[in-house]
Amino acid sequence: MPKAQQIRVALPPVADLATIEQVVSTPTRVLAWRTSQEPSRQLGRATALVLGGIVLIGLLQLTQPFFQDQAFFTIGAEAMNRGRVLYRDFWDIKQPGIFVFYLVAGKLFGFHEIGIHLFELLYMTAFSVVLIRTCRHYYKIPVLSVVAPLLTVGVYYAVAGISQTGQVESLVGFPLFLCLWFAYRATRDHESGTRNFFWCGFMGGMVLLLKLMFLPIVLCFALSALMHVRRKSSPAVLAFPVRHAGAFVAGVLLPLLAMTVYFALTGTLGMAFYTFLVYPLRAITNLPSAGASRLNDGMQWFLYHFGPELSLAFIGAWWSWKRSKDFLSVNLVLWLGAGAVVVLLQCLSWWRYHYMLFFVPLGLLATKGIDEICQLFKSVPISTWRATRISSILAMVLLFSPMLSSLGLKTLALAHHGFALTKERRLEYQARFPEGQYQNALAEVSFLSRPESLAGDIYVVGHPLYYFLSGRQPAIAMNGSGIEIFLPEQWRSLSSQLRKARPAYIFISALDRNLFQAGTPESVDFIAQNYRVLRTDDTGTWYVRLP
Repeated sequence: MPKAQQIRVALPPVADLATIEQVVSTPTRVLAWRTSQEPSRQLGRATALVLGGIVLIGLLQLTQPFFQDQAFFTIGAEAMNRGRVLYRDFWDIKQPGIFVFYLVAGKLFGFHEIGIHLFELLYMTAFSVVLIRTCRHYYKIPVLSVVAPLLTVGVYYAVAGISQTGQVESLVGFPLFLCLWFAYRATRDHESGTRNFFWCGFMGGMVLLLKLMFLPIVLCFALSALMHVRRKSSPAVLAFPVRHAGAFVAGVLLPLLAMTVYFALTGTLGMAFYTFLVYPLRAITNLPSAGASRLNDGMQWFLYHFGPELSLAFIGAWWSWKRSKDFLSVNLVLWLGAGAVVVLLQCLSWWRYHYMLFFVPLGLLATKGIDEICQLFKSVPISTWRATRISSILAMVLLFSPMLSSLGLKTLALAHHGFALTKERRLEYQARFPEGQYQNALAEVSFLSRPESLAGDIYVVGHPLYYFLSGRQPAIAMNGSGIEIFLPEQWRSLSSQLRKARPAYIFISALDRNLFQAGTPESVDFIAQNYRVLRTDDTGTWYVRLP
């Protein structure tokens, strides 16, 4: 029989088979890649939209006038820029962090309203970026990490008036959140736990440079993280949390050490110690409190502006506690609780701006509340999704209507004055804020720019805007806008400084006249012997130095 014909099939080499497989599978892999990239693209677009919205809202605040504190911070920062030393050449009860913030802002963009507000906007925008990056795994719905800046920074710009922007409580939320975040990272990553505790302490030290009173909040974060780590570690390993505690303390001490070196080099370490520790204790025991009416006013303001967030924050905190007791939610609640104690302890002031301490934890917990509510919608039939989304959006708009109306009124007022694009329109816009007192202050200091006026520094017992708008500097270190919290030794220092400096002009406001006369009769005698009345009215009295 003939041999059967052999049929040979030529198989491709292994490399060719891999190529064929790659070609065949490419469309499927490209489709899978596009599908996986779609959520990240949506998140990126949402991030750009939110950040753009925050920048736009912040731009509306650039020409907003200064209140008393912001004007004094700017004057102090400008004095530091000329070489003067804090607490020696100008005194205030605030810690140095706020003056450093205004100094950096002034150096970059100018020592005026636009420069300070612009730097604050960049600061808040950076904070928004940090919130988006760090909160992505905090919420079950990742896109809500983009909503978090809206309910924190966005709400801040919506509700803050001229007395709340640029304050310590408004700025401290950024380093306080980073302090909390590093504490949270320390509980999650045991290999780099010591490093995270150090950075937690470092950010806590930065917080204390803004205000020492915030120490209880920083300690809450650190102790909570240490307890969490200790609970997860072996009972026999006692040195593990001790090492973390040491790293935290080292981090806290680093910024404080840098501050101490600065004051030691400038010869003001004793004055700084008096301002930070001695004065607060003596003031609390010797000066009357601000009164229940001011405390009630601040609480009413807070509840009116932050009521919608409070309700959502309660939902977020409640369900987080019920389901997981996650570290971030627990410490955000601790932030609120310790912050409330801090506010109540400041019984000499109780100003509205103190409540800006809460806008960060309230916004993050409110976003968590939205996250928990959205989980309930998973059981909603698909046929009702459209109606559910529309009703939810309407409910949110109604819930945040006080904040939206506040933002709308600010925008309308600015548009009415041509967005304050020229100096004249800007002054008109700033004058519409009666609490800013720009119109009155400009009228009071107008004579100082006349050629016949005496040259030299002045001293104002009243609004620091008189310095800011006139371009004249304070002649002495004692802060004339805060004489109601002077202790006896400060009244004596005021008298001796006036006699030594002999300012060209002295202004005593009508509101402070009686307190000034009772607190420092020596200064009253000095003024009577060396000055004459230039003019007097319902606002106050200007004195000019005798030849």
